Amino acid sequence: VQSQLDKAYRPVRNDLDSLTTHLIRILDIGNDWEAVLDSIGDRTRRRAERNAQESRMARLFAQADKVDMVALFTAAQMLAALADTGWVRGEAASLQAAPAAPATDGVTGTVLRQWNTPQGRCVVGGPGPNRYTGAFVFIMDVGGDDVYQLPAAPLGSFRLLIDVAGDDLYQSHTAGQAAGIGAVDMVADLQGNDTYRGVMFSQGAGLLGIGVLADYAGDDLYTARWCSQGAGFLGAGILWEGSGADQYSSEVFSQAFGYARGYGAILEAEGNDSYRAGWKIPDSRYPGRASLAMSQGFGYGMRPWATGIGTDGGIGLLSDRTGNDLYASDFFSQGGSYWYALGILHDAD
Repeated sequence: VQSQLDKAYRPVRNDLDSLTTHLIRILDIGNDWEAVLDSIGDRTRRRAERNAQESRMARLFAQADKVDMVALFTAAQMLAALADTGWVRGEAASLQAAPAAPATDGVTGTVLRQWNTPQGRCVVGGPGPNRYTGAFVFIMDVGGDDVYQLPAAPLGSFRLLIDVAGDDLYQSHTAGQAAGIGAVDMVADLQGNDTYRGVMFSQGAGLLGIGVLADYAGDDLYTARWCSQGAGFLGAGILWEGSGADQYSSEVFSQAFGYARGYGAILEAEGNDSYRAGWKIPDSRYPGRASLAMSQGFGYGMRPWATGIGTDGGIGLLSDRTGNDLYASDFFSQGGSYWYALGILHDAD
């Protein structure tokens, strides 16, 4: 996996930090750079700033285009093979009777195994409650009600988190929970009523990377603000849900959202699910009456409006196979698109 990622990011390795930072700002709901340009009253200064912004954006996308997407997706496909539930359950069963290992930094609770690799630390947590706060490349927890408060996966690398059972809490104050920002980040939770709390680029999100969250069973709760719950921008973000009555809540650019060269998807297998998006970002055309959502199967592109830089959008797919589901959102949602993009809301039953 790492060799494929080295190949994917080699052309931008030295710039990956600044590249992802500036890409995040394009969709940052607290940084409306287009509104800032439009608000400059002096025409000469506005034109100068517009030209400077165009140059920055052109360089940014030219750098992003150097990433080898084939190698990136190959790495993700290889890593995803370890989320096979048959292998996971068998491995977990063989480890549960193992004696406890010494404590390790970044974990509270029983540890069954720990080891180091050139790519990072690996740990297997015991059947009781654990709390994980450290930097790990691989975590498997065999049971218990666990808490995950993890930093983002390191740039240019990967992470795999597997939780076999328990009512778990996944919490991050920025990006996290299958947040593939310049990386491949995957979470597989096999069982339990879980809670996922994020802010941005979380819960199955990819930005110049790939994030996959697979939750196989349980009544789960997902909350985030933006670019989360199946969101892709120059990459892919996928949230796969098995059985259970699940609840999703976010503000904008979420719940199957695809931006430029991105694929974002929620794939729901069964259950009476609830999706809610919007009511936080006012739409200036209808003050006090409407807000933007751009969620629930929405594709979005960059129109050449405040600047002359633009690009076609991505693909957002929300597919719910069975159940009595509720979809609630505001402007631009539910199988919609804007600026040469594709949005799909597919409810089969």
